[in-house]
Parts: sequence; structure tokens; C-alpha cells
Amino acid sequence: LHKMEKLKESLEQTSNLIGTYKYTTLATAALSTTTAVLSYIRKGNRSTIHYPADGKYMELLKGCDELQWYGNIPVWGLSGHFQTVYASQIRKGPSFLSERIDITFDENLSFALHYVLEGLEDDTKPILLVVPGVAGHYDNDYIKNFVNYCIEENYRVVVFNWPGCGDSPLTSRILTLGDSRYVDHMVDHVHSRFPDADLFGVGFSLGSNMLVKYLGLVEGVTPLKTCIALACGFDATAGLESFNTKYLQKGITAKWKGIVNENIEMFHNYQQIEFTKLETIENIRDFDEHFTQHIMDEDFLEEYYINASSIHVIHNIKTPTLFINAEDDPIIAHTLFEYAKDHTYENQYIMMVSTVKGGHLGWLQGGFFRSNQKTWVEKVIFEYLANFRNSKFMEED
Repeated sequence: LHKMEKLKESLEQTSNLIGTYKYTTLATAALSTTTAVLSYIRKGNRSTIHYPADGKYMELLKGCDELQWYGNIPVWGLSGHFQTVYASQIRKGPSFLSERIDITFDENLSFALHYVLEGLEDDTKPILLVVPGVAGHYDNDYIKNFVNYCIEENYRVVVFNWPGCGDSPLTSRILTLGDSRYVDHMVDHVHSRFPDADLFGVGFSLGSNMLVKYLGLVEGVTPLKTCIALACGFDATAGLESFNTKYLQKGITAKWKGIVNENIEMFHNYQQIEFTKLETIENIRDFDEHFTQHIMDEDFLEEYYINASSIHVIHNIKTPTLFINAEDDPIIAHTLFEYAKDHTYENQYIMMVSTVKGGHLGWLQGGFFRSNQKTWVEKVIFEYLANFRNSKFMEED
């Protein structure tokens, strides 16, 4: 009986060891498989490039090697939401001294420009005009990072400041969707100050929508040689309808509410505005309905959205323009990009690129966990500009 008990005990121990080994093996296999799958996914995908079959800029894009593939994505960057938050809130950038110029036009519209002092008087360098996204300004970290790489690549830089944002005082009405006239006056100011400089434009998010609308309105009559539009939304009405990410909506709305609160005395004459109601609003459309619409003296909010959208004039662009959007952008739905692509397929001046991953203005690259400071799209911008400047298109009017 004693020997039988010992044998039973030994068999139970062996069974437990086998069970433990089985589950450990399964867990190890699952972890290895997950790691392998993630490693494969983070290698990235080939970019999808759209342009007319007879487009005059086909050869230009074919020479942009970096543009062809977006990969080496940190594993957490496989989420467009994580990329968006990291790129806008976590990735810090260096500061540079600048000269601020306040500009007023049409009596009640104003904005500021920041001329970066680094290399400003070097006439051999071209100038990049930078238009940040919603409520953006010179001190946003994603703009400071971009300015840093502009300087490294031997560009002079001028940055647009949204009214009431950063160090720009609010002296006029608030436009939550911007106005292409800002870009028009920005281009005129820079061109007047440096008439012999080669000018290029880069727009981010809502700033790219302003830049694109400007290009569609001027129909090629501009000193800008070429432009790049990142994460452009094209259509305000459709864009807000598809923008369902509550925490991002709430964050953007909070920016505008903060500007209103800081300048509350400017708006007391607008009897239609219910300021107590404004405090509870958490999305852009409600803010526009209860505030912007009254400031704009628009009878219908849809008219304001139509006037702010670039989709209605994009087919008139006659300046070489490169669009880059990500399919997993949590702010700009990919359907907007596809819609714009259908509107511009016959326009030989437009090149449209989409990536599977990238989030909203993210396009991070690096190791399995670590992100590099310089993003994929920052590499692409300067690769494209270098190719353009060395091409036959640089000398075309």
C-alpha cells in the first residue's frame, strides 16, 4: 500500500508538470506568434499613389524613394489613436527665436506671422510657409519639430498663427474652420518682403484645407512653386459628420472655448450667444451653432461650412500639390480622401498619396517600442521638395 501511494503521488506530480509545460508552451507559442504578427504588420505597407495616367508629375514621385513605403512603425503606433496623441501631445520640439508680425485686413480679420530668425537674411535659401492645424501656432511642438527639420534642410521658415492662439492677441472674430484669405495675405506678405525667394507651402490638417482652398481660388497665380497638404479634410460638412471620436472632439472644442473665455469682453455685444450654454458644449458643430454662426452673421451654418471647404475649388488647382493622408486617421475619415480623389482625378497638378497607418499627422517610425524623433512624413516632405527643386518643373510658371 505504501508503494502504491508513492506511485500515485509520483504520477500526479508528473501530470502537473506536463500540464504546466503544456500551458507554458502554449503561452510561449501565442506570445511568439503575436510578436511575429506584430513585427510583420509594423514593417508597413506600400503607399497608394494616385495621379492621372498622363500626369506631368509622375516621374517626380517615382524618384521619391521614401514616399513609396511607410513602415518600421512602433508596435503601439499600429493604433491611429496612439499615433495621433503621441505626435501632438508627447513628441516635444526645440524652440527658435522669431519675429512676430501682426496683420489685419478687411477691418475685422487679423492673424500673426512668425518669421524664424535662423537664416532669415540668407537670400540663397528658399522659404517654407507653414500653416498649422486648428487653433495652431508657432509654439505647438509638432510645428517646432518641423521648423527644426526645415532649418536642418537649409530652408527659411514663416509660420502662420491662428488668431488668439499662442502669443497672438485676438483682435478680430474667431473662425473655427479658418479662412483662405489668411493664406492669401500670408503669401503676399512673405513675397513682398522676399520677392526673389523661392516659396513653398506646407499645410497641416485644417491648415492644409485653408492652403488648398487658396490654391483653388488663385488657379496658379501665386508665387508658391509647390505645396504639400497633410491630413486635409476637404469638406467641412462631411468631415464633421464622420468625426465621431469624442475625446478628440472635446479637446478641439475646449481650445476654442478657452479662447472665448480669455477674450470674453469682445463678445458681450452678441446678444444671441448664450455663454452659460457654451460652457457645456463638447463638440465643434454645437460650438459653431451657438457661437461661430452668430459671430459670422451667417443665417445658415451649412453656408459657413460650404464656404470653408476646399472640395468645391480643388479641381481648379494649377500649382503642383502633394496630398498625404492616412487611412486610420481618427479625425479625417478616409472616405473624405477618396471623395476628393474622385474630384481631382483629371487634374494633372494634383498628386494624392495614402498610407494604411499613420494616424492624424503621426507617421511615426522607429524600433519595436521606441519612436524616432523624425517622422516618416517629415522625411517625405524634404525628399519631395529636393526632387522638385532639382527638376524641370521648378522653372515653370
